[in-house]
Amino acid sequence: MPRLVEPPLEVELRRRQGEPETRVALLGTDLGTGREAFQRLDARLILIARKLEQPTGRIDAGAWVPHRDVVRCLDSFLLAGADEVAFVGRPPPRGVR
Repeated sequence: MPRLVEPPLEVELRRRQGEPETRVALLGTDLGTGREAFQRLDARLILIARKLEQPTGRIDAGAWVPHRDVVRCLDSFLLAGADEVAFVGRPPPRGVR
């Protein structure tokens, strides 16, 4: 019997130009900002990944999200046992540098 492929666990990272912190959302649920948001992400990814045979991830980061926040998110996936993570980036709005 063929194994069903589970959809990736998607994390959205958003920050507007000039905002001090990145907003984190897992599967559409807002986890807040700052260190506490990444701690919540760690805990929830671990709980969800335990129920999956082969957890995979997807990080969707906005244009103003710092590299360190994307890497921190990747660390969360690795902590949860996801060994395959895709990245989606977004360019800044037109006319904005």
